[in-house]
Amino acid sequence: MSVTEGLDELRAGLPGCDLAAFIDLEAGMVLAVSAQSKQRQEVLGALGESACQNLPMAENNLARCLSLNASSAPADVAVVLFSTGTVAFVRSPVEANEALCCSCSPNVAVDAIIDKARAALSDMAESD
Repeated sequence: MSVTEGLDELRAGLPGCDLAAFIDLEAGMVLAVSAQSKQRQEVLGALGESACQNLPMAENNLARCLSLNASSAPADVAVVLFSTGTVAFVRSPVEANEALCCSCSPNVAVDAIIDKARAALSDMAESD
């Protein structure tokens, strides 16, 4: 399954999900997106930055500040709750510098987002 197909399936499989993005955590960039409406580049840039802040890589400055090292692996999930929605970041279990971001309605089941994002990341990794 391609990244684009994976993002489309992820978004379609999560009721209330209006955006799914594939992010390179080293570059802090959104590489692919599936959304109900066209997203401005500034919004996608902010998503990439937010992913890097919430899922720091072990070798970056934030991770060093948080004392992340080989014995304390970086977080693989971060969820940000707003009154207007839920944003979840899920790191790939295969490629630590890759993550998915899902932006959903406020009353979404967070466990479902995480489970479906992990499954999508695994499917994408298998097709590489």
